[in-house]
Amino acid sequence: MPQILADGLMPLVDELFSELGPIARFEGRIPSDEQLAEAEVLLVRSVTKVDATLLDKTPKLRFVGSATIGTEHLDTALLEQKGIHWCAAPGCNADAVADYVLSAVLNWAFLRGKELSGLSVGIVGVGNIGSRLSRRLNALGVKVLCCDPPRGEPDFISLEALLPQVDVLTLHVPGGEGTRKMLREAQLAALKAGTLLINSCRGSVVDNAALVAWLEAGRGEAVLDVYEAEPDFDRRLLALALWLTPHIAGHSLEGKRRGSWMLYEQLCAQLERPVAGNFKAQLPAPSVARVTAARPDPRKLGNLIYDIRDDDAWFRAGLASGQTFDALRRSYPMRREWASVEIETQDERCKAWGFGAN
Repeated sequence: MPQILADGLMPLVDELFSELGPIARFEGRIPSDEQLAEAEVLLVRSVTKVDATLLDKTPKLRFVGSATIGTEHLDTALLEQKGIHWCAAPGCNADAVADYVLSAVLNWAFLRGKELSGLSVGIVGVGNIGSRLSRRLNALGVKVLCCDPPRGEPDFISLEALLPQVDVLTLHVPGGEGTRKMLREAQLAALKAGTLLINSCRGSVVDNAALVAWLEAGRGEAVLDVYEAEPDFDRRLLALALWLTPHIAGHSLEGKRRGSWMLYEQLCAQLERPVAGNFKAQLPAPSVARVTAARPDPRKLGNLIYDIRDDDAWFRAGLASGQTFDALRRSYPMRREWASVEIETQDERCKAWGFGAN
């Protein structure tokens, strides 16, 4: 049975993996050299870089799993060169991130007195998250423009054409050199005055110095979950951004547990072991499981489950009390997804908005 080394914050590790091998846990971003020397299976999150430096300390390693949608923290080419099987969990928290963005859009529109039917939202990056977000925004009556050049879809448009047309711009591209500083001074200047920029993908996608200047000039507003120098970030953003959070857009209970479950399935396949049970059995009942709504309001229903303004207040209070970015991220309270709550209503749009159906 392989020795399994797992990030201490990954949920369901004991419940899912204990029958596959003995488990050790590590705290923080990097395991100790002693732990790495014995590990045959390594389970990580995005904060752990699995690169040449780490792999030089893992003579027994033969499986790496990341409970994340992105893989830029994994040196996949080197893993393959060394014959180490690797996998990630694409889409595991896509609905959680979509909930986060929808909470931002709905609460911003309410705050600024804007009707959803009059809004135009630009989505840059139309993978697991962007595609789900697009469907849900369309169901809310919002006009959606999509940009994702690598996908080459005929109804997508270029970034240059998209920027001056939208009231909200939300980013969902992977990190890496291809997207580094995708939004610089020129791109921000192309946005309409008053545009809301939402970045919940990677901090490196936006030139943060240019963003600060754009916000200081009063050209637009920003909701930020990720930062260029994370876990450090430009503290001027505390006064400039509308809402800020510490890289937790995808941190729903469902998203975290789904990431662990997907790695469990992959390791079972690699070890030629049967999968025990199903994912739904790994979820506790939500504190609010059912709501009756004759005339459902998506903002009010969404805020009942998740309200981005609460996370912003919690993050600012934590920083003010001296807590660090990483400490706050580690202590993030449990959050459920919109889909966890069934809405008793005759309005069939609720399911398309992302809530549970009844």
